[in-house]
Amino acid sequence: MHTKSHILAAVRQAPLTIAQLCSQLGITRTAVSLQLKQLVAAGHVRASHTPRIGQVGKPSIAYEAAAGTEDIDSLAYQPLFTALLAQIKISHGEATMLELLENTGRNMARSSIPSNLSEPEDKIQAAMAVADALGASTQLVKQADGTFLISNHTCPAATSARAEARVCHIFASFFAEATDCKVLEKCARNERIQCHFQIEAPAKKVKQIKKNKS
Repeated sequence: MHTKSHILAAVRQAPLTIAQLCSQLGITRTAVSLQLKQLVAAGHVRASHTPRIGQVGKPSIAYEAAAGTEDIDSLAYQPLFTALLAQIKISHGEATMLELLENTGRNMARSSIPSNLSEPEDKIQAAMAVADALGASTQLVKQADGTFLISNHTCPAATSARAEARVCHIFASFFAEATDCKVLEKCARNERIQCHFQIEAPAKKVKQIKKNKS
C-alpha cells in the first residue's frame, strides 16, 4: 500500500485532486482521503480550489505540498551537522565549538519556551515537549534528593553524538536555559546512546529583611 510519503511526493510535483491521486497512485478514494486528512492536519499538505474551466459548478479541490515540507524526508542533517562540527573544531578549536553549542542550546530555549512559566516542573515539561518534537521520547523522574532526571532513549542527534560526544552539550544548555537550573549531562554512549540530564532543584530565594538603624 502506498503511504503518506507517496502522496506527499506526488503533490510536490503539482496540485492534484483526490481523483487524480487515485489514478496516479492506484489506490482507492477512501485510502487517499484518509491519508490526505492526516497530512492536512499535520500541516504537510494544504487544499486549494481550482476553477473548472468551461464547466459549471463548484471549483474542484486540489491538494499541494505546504511550504517547508521539501526536506521533510531528508537524511542530510545528521551527517552535515557532524561534518560542520568537525570542521569548526579543526578550524577554531574545541573551546569555540563548545561555546557555539552552548549558545545554540540557550537560544533554542529562549525562542521556544514560554516566558510566563514560573514553576520548575512546568518549565521542565515545556522543555521536554520541545525535545520530543525534535524526535526525542523523554521521560521524567523526580529523585529522592529533589533533583529531576530527564531520560531519553531516542536521541535526535545520535549519529553526531557518536562522532563528537560534546554534541550533548547543546541539549544540556537547552535544558539549563529552559529551566533556569543547573544541569548535569550524564549521557551513556555505548552501543546505543541513552540521554540523561540531571536537573538540580532551584535554590529557594530567601527574602532579606533590612533592619532599620535606630
